Amino acid sequence: MRFSTALILSVAVGASQAGRTTTIERDYVIIGGGSTGVYSAIYLKDKGKSVAVVEAKDILGGHTETYVDPVTSRPINLAVVVFQANQVAKDYFARLNISTITQVPGSSQNPTQYYNYATGEKASYSPSPDTGTALQAYAAQLAKYPYLETGFNLPSPVPEDLLLKFGDFVDKYQLGPAVRTIWNVAQGFGNFLEQPTVYVFKLFGLGVLQSFTNGFTVVASGDNHEIYDKAATILGSDAFLSSRITSVTRSKKGVEVKFCGPNGDTKIKASKLILAIPPKLENLRAFDLSNNERQLFGKFNNSAYYAGAVRHNGSISFPIENYDPAAPFGIPDGPGIYTVSPSGVPNLANVWYGLPSFVPPEAVGADIIQRIEGLSLNLGEVSLAVLKTHYPFELTVKPDDIANGFYTQLYNLQGTANTYYTGAAFHTHDSAQLWQFTKTLLDGVVV
Repeated sequence: MRFSTALILSVAVGASQAGRTTTIERDYVIIGGGSTGVYSAIYLKDKGKSVAVVEAKDILGGHTETYVDPVTSRPINLAVVVFQANQVAKDYFARLNISTITQVPGSSQNPTQYYNYATGEKASYSPSPDTGTALQAYAAQLAKYPYLETGFNLPSPVPEDLLLKFGDFVDKYQLGPAVRTIWNVAQGFGNFLEQPTVYVFKLFGLGVLQSFTNGFTVVASGDNHEIYDKAATILGSDAFLSSRITSVTRSKKGVEVKFCGPNGDTKIKASKLILAIPPKLENLRAFDLSNNERQLFGKFNNSAYYAGAVRHNGSISFPIENYDPAAPFGIPDGPGIYTVSPSGVPNLANVWYGLPSFVPPEAVGADIIQRIEGLSLNLGEVSLAVLKTHYPFELTVKPDDIANGFYTQLYNLQGTANTYYTGAAFHTHDSAQLWQFTKTLLDGVVV
C-alpha cells in the first residue's frame, strides 16, 4: 500500500495561445485529478450533476502511477500498489468494471533480506520472533481510537498518547519488535520516530493491520492505472488536463475558476468547488484565501516521497530492506531508500525512497543508482527506468497545534464559501479510505 494525491498548481503567466477565454458552467468544479478528485467526479456524475475536473498533469491518477516496461509490455505499479477491501472501494471497482483479486502480503515472495545501503553490506538482522505479539499489542492501542479510521475527528482534549513522538510511544508500550513492519508500511514520513503517533496510526491503522491477515485488494490486470483510464473515458471532455489555475474566486453565490490549458484560457462558473489537492500555500497562490484558511494551511509541514523502478543485470528475487545497524530499530536516517523489491518483470525492481524535505529527482535518482550498485549482490550496471516525485507528501502539523484543535478548525472549513475539501491532508494516504471519506463528505453535500 503506497499511499494515494500530490499536485502542484501554479499561477499561469502570460496570455493563452488562443488569446480568448471560453466560459462554461457546471454544478461542481473539482481541482485535482488524483484519487479523491476523480472519485468525486464519478460520484457526482452518477448523481446527475455536471462536473469539470481541472488537473495540472497530462494524465489523471495522482499517486497512482504505472510504468509499462517497453520490453515486455508488462505494467509495474509504483506508489499505489494495493487497496483496502472496504465496501466503498468494492463498489467503486464495480462501477468502473474493474476486476480485482485478493492478495495476502508476503504470500507470493521470498523472505525479505536486510542490507545497509550506506555500506552495501548485508546486515546481520532477522525479525524478532515477538513481532506478531508486538503487532497484537499495537492493534490493542489502535482499538482505543476507532475514529481515526474515518478521519481526524479527534476528541477534546486530544489523548496524550496520540501526541507523543512515535519513538516514545513505542518505548512506553514496548512495541519495538513491530517497529520495522510499521515503518516499512507507513512510508513517506522522513524522520519516522519523531512523528506524532497519531500520524503513524493514520497510515498503519486497524484496516491495514486486518488486511495483512485477510488480504488486500489488487487490480487483476496488474495495472492500477486502469482505474483512471476507465474514469477518464467516463469523464471525457469534462477532464481538463495540463491546466494551470490562474484564479479562484468564491462567494456564497458560487465559485469561479479560471485556468490556462492546451486550448487556451477557460473560465468555469460553478455552484460548488471541491478542492482535492494538498492545501499548501504554494499550491494555492491563485486562490482568494481567507485569513483563516491562510493561517491553517500555513501550519502544514510535509515530506517528500519518490517511487520508481530500476533496471539491473543481476537477479533480485526478494525484497531488500534498508537496515542501519547503528540506528534505533535499524531505521536509517532520511531514510533514503526504504526497500528495493522484485517487480515481477525480469531485470526490473521497484524502489521506494523518502526524505524529510524535497530534493530534486535527478539527485534522488543518482543516489538510488549509487546505493543499489554498491550492494554486495553482483547486480551489475544499474539504471533508472522511471522515478516519480510525490511532493508535498504527508502533510502534518506540530503536536501543540493538534492539541489546540487544529483538525476541528480544519474540518470547520467544509462548506465555507461553497468550498469542500478532500484528500490525504484531511484523512490519510490510502486510496480506499479516501474514497470512503469522500463519499461520506459528498453524501452530506449533494441534495
